[in-house]
Amino acid sequence: MRHLTNFFADIRLTVVLLGMSILLIFFGTLDQTNIGIKGALRKYFEENPTWRNDSTDQIEKRFHIALWQYPEEWPYGTNMVLALKKDDPNAGKRDLDLKELKKSNYSFVGYNDNTFYDQARKVYSDAELEGPDLKFGSLTAIKNSILSGDVGSYRVAVLPSSTVEKEPDLATSSIKGVSSLNLHFIKVPLLGGYILGPLLFINLLAAHFVRFKLSWKKAGVFIIHIGLLLMLLSELVTDLTDRESLMVIEEGESATYSTDFDKNELVILDRSNPKVDTLLSIPTEWIENEGTIDVSTVSGDFPFTLETEIYYPNTKFEIKEPDGDLTGYPINIAGRTMEVLAEETDKTADPQQINFVSAKVTLRSRDKSYGPFFVSNRFEFFEDFNKHTFLHGERDFAITLQRTRYNYDFKVRLDDFRFLRYPGTEKAKDFTSDVTLIKADGNEEEKRVYMNHPLIFEGSTFFQSGWNEETEKGTRMQVVQNPGKLLPYWGVAIVGVGLMVQFGMHLGRFTKRRGRDSRKANQT
Repeated sequence: MRHLTNFFADIRLTVVLLGMSILLIFFGTLDQTNIGIKGALRKYFEENPTWRNDSTDQIEKRFHIALWQYPEEWPYGTNMVLALKKDDPNAGKRDLDLKELKKSNYSFVGYNDNTFYDQARKVYSDAELEGPDLKFGSLTAIKNSILSGDVGSYRVAVLPSSTVEKEPDLATSSIKGVSSLNLHFIKVPLLGGYILGPLLFINLLAAHFVRFKLSWKKAGVFIIHIGLLLMLLSELVTDLTDRESLMVIEEGESATYSTDFDKNELVILDRSNPKVDTLLSIPTEWIENEGTIDVSTVSGDFPFTLETEIYYPNTKFEIKEPDGDLTGYPINIAGRTMEVLAEETDKTADPQQINFVSAKVTLRSRDKSYGPFFVSNRFEFFEDFNKHTFLHGERDFAITLQRTRYNYDFKVRLDDFRFLRYPGTEKAKDFTSDVTLIKADGNEEEKRVYMNHPLIFEGSTFFQSGWNEETEKGTRMQVVQNPGKLLPYWGVAIVGVGLMVQFGMHLGRFTKRRGRDSRKANQT
């Protein structure tokens, strides 16, 4: 036991853990380019909850090893993306010289550059190419834009060669000197945040019991370590309890819920009671593995099993009038049956874009099957979309998939919204929302929310984050709930007090020693 305690209290373990934490932060930051900040947090710093089908009310905690891999579409250098005529002699060449390029009949699409912006601008200038404004983004984004038909009847040059091998029907070309260097074979295993965090906490706590003896001389050190322990604990509390969402309100209307930026839920509604609906929310983590789960173990009021046949983390849609032979999935918009064609596409890491999650699901009772239903959070943006409905006995049910909603016991009514632009530009200078908070008891409070002046009410902080650019009469407010928001401040304050105490004690001892040395020198 003593050997184990000494191991966890060892200062060398502290150095190793801090070094591994720096590496985790470094590679996690790099990966934000590909998977976004939310994806990076989940992959590197958070635990990965997996929902067990045999007991859906339990969460299996998986402390993991995060694996960073050099991205396939993150080249060292700059790639030029062109659209060349199908019959152009240069269309099939892997190395295309600038002089040869100028002889071709091409349409310039853009540059893919995730590493060297200046280099891309230089190449563009040297090539003296005519075309639209310079475009930067991932190869996947550029390719999707091209395949959508933005470049007309041209064949497409997409780089690097790894992409071409996946799409052999695309013509390929590259510019000499700026071709990509594919380092996808590089893999870096990293301890996840939910391993490093507890280890650092244990290491710091063990150091108190093993290396430090309680004395007034070490009071500052003890205070500093208490502050550090509180800061580590605050990170855990924040990660478990912090919640960010978006509330969208049009002028004159009210809202009682906000929607999560990243999470989605499958919702089953029991609408049999004319006064109130009974709702069952199922996180999409339950259904993404395309299996069967027993819904009745979550709530006995919903006697179904849920079978997932198809799950798309992001979806490309086409909605049209149904033809004679229905090839897609039927949905109801404004009382009309429409046909939706869905195709899986790459997830976007752009925080300004939404991943349209879709699934094909079937509900089954003991003696009957309901569905299949095609559900997606894309449909919630259709104002007149009607949820899929079905009857189970005499009970009326509906099913839909939507962004996760957080309901409040108060209403937020938007009374007035206004914003100012910088003269001669479309850039917002200031925007303000006058709102009325309507409490559950009917009492009302008038508040104003504007830039850098959030509204704090019942544990939620409302930040003015944007507006409806179409109507210019609607507000978008970011809603943040963080019960542990004061813990980091307390931790930093305690560390500061500890530093001052330790510095003061050292200064006092130094002053006394200098005084003794001065008296001895005078006596001699």
